[in-house]
Amino acid sequence: MDLHFRNGGKLGKAAAAKATTNILRSGKKCSTSPQKPKTPEIGAAHVLELPLGVKLPVFPGMTNVLYRTHISEKLYQPFWGFNLTDPYCQLMETTYNNLHDPHLKSYYHRNSMLTTLRRGGFITSNNNVICSLSEFNKYRQYLTRLKIDTEREYKKQHNSAVNPSRPGICYAGHKVHDNCDAAKLQQYPLRKEAQAAANQELVMNRGYLDRIRKEMKIEDRTEYQRLFCIQKEDRMCKDHHARRLHLCGKIEEEWKDKEKFLLTKLGEEAARDMTIEQCERIREKTAQKRQAYLEKKIHIIYQKCVKMAMKKNQKEEPVRKKAKMKQGLFTFLKLITRFVLVLKNYHPYYPVSRMYKITQQNKRIIKKKAKHQIP
Repeated sequence: MDLHFRNGGKLGKAAAAKATTNILRSGKKCSTSPQKPKTPEIGAAHVLELPLGVKLPVFPGMTNVLYRTHISEKLYQPFWGFNLTDPYCQLMETTYNNLHDPHLKSYYHRNSMLTTLRRGGFITSNNNVICSLSEFNKYRQYLTRLKIDTEREYKKQHNSAVNPSRPGICYAGHKVHDNCDAAKLQQYPLRKEAQAAANQELVMNRGYLDRIRKEMKIEDRTEYQRLFCIQKEDRMCKDHHARRLHLCGKIEEEWKDKEKFLLTKLGEEAARDMTIEQCERIREKTAQKRQAYLEKKIHIIYQKCVKMAMKKNQKEEPVRKKAKMKQGLFTFLKLITRFVLVLKNYHPYYPVSRMYKITQQNKRIIKKKAKHQIP
C-alpha cells in the first residue's frame, strides 16, 4: 500500500511541476492577452487529500506520461473489512490486465519482452505500466478511499486502546488502602490508561513491523525465485545451444567422411577405367600386328604357289597350260577370298593358339588344292 501512495505522490508531483511550468511559459508569451484564473497547485502530499469526485487537471499541450504501478504488480489491495461502498465496481475494475499479473513476472522481466513493450508504448523506461487519464483518476479515487479506510481503522484501534469500555473502574485485584490520598486515587486510572495506550501502541507498532518483515521476506523470496528461474532458463538456453553446436559438428564430420569416401571411390573407379583403356589399347595393337603378320604370310605363300605352278606347267602344252593356269588361279582366288572373310570376322581377343591352328589348316588346304589341280 505504501508503494501505491508513493507512486501516486510521484505522479501528482510531476503533473503539478509540469502544469506550473507550462502556465509560466504561456504567461510570459501571452502577456498582452487577458489573464486567466489561477489553478490551485497540486503537490505530492495533496494528491490523496483531494476529494473523491475531483479529477486531476489536464491542460492542452501537456506531454505527461501517467502510470499506476510497475509491471507485474497488483493494482488493488484488499480493504480492512467487508466494503459495501462500491457495489458496481466503479473504482476496482474487474477487467484482466496481463501487465499487472504477478504470476507473469518472470515472463515480462526478460530483456527482449521489456524492449518490445517499450517500443510499443506500453511501459516507460522505468518499467511502469502506462495508463490513460480516466484510469489514473479512478485509481487515485481508489487510493484515497483506501487511505480513508486505513485512517478510520487506525483511529478506532487507538480509541479502543486509550478509552476502554469502562474507564475509572478499578480491578478486583487492586485494593485501596486507607492511607492513600484522593489525588492519588484520581490519578491512578489515568496512569493505567496511559500505560495501556503505550502498550497498545507498542503492540501495534510491533505487529506493523512484523507485517512489513513478512512482506519483505515474501518479496525477497519471490525475487530470488524469479532470478533463479531466469538463471535456469539462461542455463537451459546455453545447454541447448551447445548441444546444437555439438550435433552440427557431428553432422559436419559425418558429411566430411562421406565426401572423402566418395572421392576415394571415384578415384579408384577412374584408375580402374584408365587401366581398362590401356589394356584395350594394348590388345588392339597386338591384334593389328598379328593381322599384318598373317597378311604378309599369305602373300608369301601365294607367291610361292604361283612360282611352283609356273615351273610345272612349263613342260606341258601352252594351251593346256593356259587353261589349267586359269582354273588354278580361279580356285586359288576363291580360297583367298574365303581366307580374307575369315580374317575380317577375326576378333582381336581371339586366342593366339587358335589362330595358329587356323593358319596351318588354310596352308594345308591350299597345298591340297594345288596338288589336285596341277598334274
